Parts: sequence; C-alpha cells; structure tokens
Amino acid sequence: MPTTLDRIQVTVTPELARALERARALWPDRPASQLVTSLALAGEDAVTASPSARRAARRAAFGSLRGAYPPGYLEELREDWP
Repeated sequence: MPTTLDRIQVTVTPELARALERARALWPDRPASQLVTSLALAGEDAVTASPSARRAARRAAFGSLRGAYPPGYLEELREDWP
C-alpha cells in the first residue's frame, strides 16, 4: 500500500527468524512486516522500562518458582558433592 512514511529493509537473520516464529504464535494473522513492528515496539517497552519495573518483573518471575523444590532439596543435593 502506498505511504508517505519512510520504509526500511530488514534482513531475516536466524535470530530474527526465531523471533518472528515466536511473534507469529502470539499474532498468527499478522503479516511478517507487522510482526517486525510489533517486536520493535515490544522491544522499546522492554528497554525503556524503569529499573524498578524491570526489577519487579524479575522478582515476579522468581516468585513463580516458590514451591518448585521441596524443603531440604538443596541440602540433599549437596550431600552428593565431594
């Protein structure tokens, strides 16, 4: 579709192909050009988030591991060490 906006070319490297596959799982009906835009905007959000927001996200992710290992797991694991 004609536009007055600037356009860019993007080479589909193996890393970008992997990112596009993941994006396609989230947005299956979007063409590749819109997936690249969505990834760029999500990346902007990630890099411009405040340090406290990034820290909170990391803590939330680690918090989801609570209860993943039974009590005494670490001590039991260390018993096998020389």
